[in-house]
Amino acid sequence: MKATSTPNRPLVLFYCSILIRFVVLAPTVFYQKHASKHYEIISDHAKLHDGTYDTAIFVGEKIANRWASVVFYWNISIAIASAVFIPPFNFPIVVVDTLATVYLSLATHYQTGYVPHSKSACHLSDTSLMQPPQGVNESFFAAAARLNATAALPADICANFVEEWQYGITLSFFYALMALIGIYAICSTLREVKKTGKSLRNMFGDMGKLVWQLVIGIAKCLVVSSWCLIWLIPQMFFRYLPRNIQGPIRSVRRYIVKLGLGATQKTELTMVELTTELQKKKNGNQRYQGGDGEPTQLATFLSVYDILVLVSEQLHYIDIITLSRVSKSVRESVLPSQDFSRRLKIFRLYSCQPDHKLDCWTCTTQICIDCQHLPLLPRTTIHHHIDICRPYCSSCFKTHVLHEPYEVCSCAPAPAYPRTPLQRFVRSFRFFTKAQRRLRKVQRPVCRECNRLTEEDLLALRERQAKLELKRGLKSNGEVWTTCTRSGCDRDLGRGPRWWVCRQCGGECVSRFHKAVGRAQKHDDGHGQVIGEEAV
Repeated sequence: MKATSTPNRPLVLFYCSILIRFVVLAPTVFYQKHASKHYEIISDHAKLHDGTYDTAIFVGEKIANRWASVVFYWNISIAIASAVFIPPFNFPIVVVDTLATVYLSLATHYQTGYVPHSKSACHLSDTSLMQPPQGVNESFFAAAARLNATAALPADICANFVEEWQYGITLSFFYALMALIGIYAICSTLREVKKTGKSLRNMFGDMGKLVWQLVIGIAKCLVVSSWCLIWLIPQMFFRYLPRNIQGPIRSVRRYIVKLGLGATQKTELTMVELTTELQKKKNGNQRYQGGDGEPTQLATFLSVYDILVLVSEQLHYIDIITLSRVSKSVRESVLPSQDFSRRLKIFRLYSCQPDHKLDCWTCTTQICIDCQHLPLLPRTTIHHHIDICRPYCSSCFKTHVLHEPYEVCSCAPAPAYPRTPLQRFVRSFRFFTKAQRRLRKVQRPVCRECNRLTEEDLLALRERQAKLELKRGLKSNGEVWTTCTRSGCDRDLGRGPRWWVCRQCGGECVSRFHKAVGRAQKHDDGHGQVIGEEAV
């Protein structure tokens, strides 16, 4: 007969002890309430603790009051963590539970000597515990009732002490049970590890990793919960305000955020331009300075300008650039150093299909539908913003986005890595890795030379320039956004904040990559890594 797998008994008992810990929370609260009240009555009145009555009363209530508070706060603080520290990592918890058992039992032992064992005995004045000691005219409970600030009968005070004693017995039993279960779980786990032949070092290493993951998970839950309390709850309250109140508040807030972000972007772009200029001066002029080389028939043939123009009409732009690299003499005939920039413009004009010209997605090389290559590349976060987000003028934004049921766009895919410490803490790197695998792939027109690069290289070459294009407010083709893109508007965007709206969901895109403030900024038509014409 096939044996069925049985659950791990130590772990089952361990999780039962966690359930018990949650169950005893309520009795602990009542026990602490009684213990603190009784200890306060005894300590505030000298007659109740100066030796007139049995000193065990004061000692027992002192221990009960102290450890009732310890047990209460210990249970609150360890309630969730006790589920994380599985055996044998629950050893510190077992030690504290054992101490709690010892002291709760000790307090209960003291109380057994001066507290009746039932509430009904409190109403019998002839019992020994209700009789006054020798030389005293009233019992302890009668004195406590008389000295108590509230009017109470001796029987009522006695009943409260009985309840405390009963709660003490209950808590002593359950804490002893939790301590025994913890000790049994630790011993059983170590015995099972020994049977498998795994060393204790490996076992502690594996379990340590598991515990660490659980601790991080709990910390993330606490952070998310705090974020919900600090941000989500006030936001939910704000959403229930009237629209005529929400709109101006959102408008002022967004203006302030945009102005602050615009100042940051301006500084960043200035530093980029300064670094680029310094790098150019440091490297010097890398373009060739001319040189005849060895004359060839091809160079002589192409040195005739009219013939060169006729040839360029039959070639693609990338072919002309490749032709110029054949030799020094051919390069001087096709792209002479003293006429370099003008020749490139001429070749752009006459080469490729006249009605279907565009720039390579990665570099500045001109391509057309006949010479382009269309590799499938993932649409990353940056490229999503370039492809999908469009600018609205302030009037259209306030009317059709801000005062409508306002939504913040969340269509953009997750980045390849966390951009903030909070994202790094809340999300694991596995989340960002999986997000990259689910990216939608789109066709990107590239030149022949760029098509030889890998997918990672193409994305890396384009990424930095794409960020600059977003912060400069440029389109995917390098042109500047100047008019509102809402259907039927076409107003000039003008100066001031730039409002970006997602074409998919219609919500506002609040990405920090977008241009925040519209200012007149210089931008180059040919930027980014140069592959092709500038490599000559």
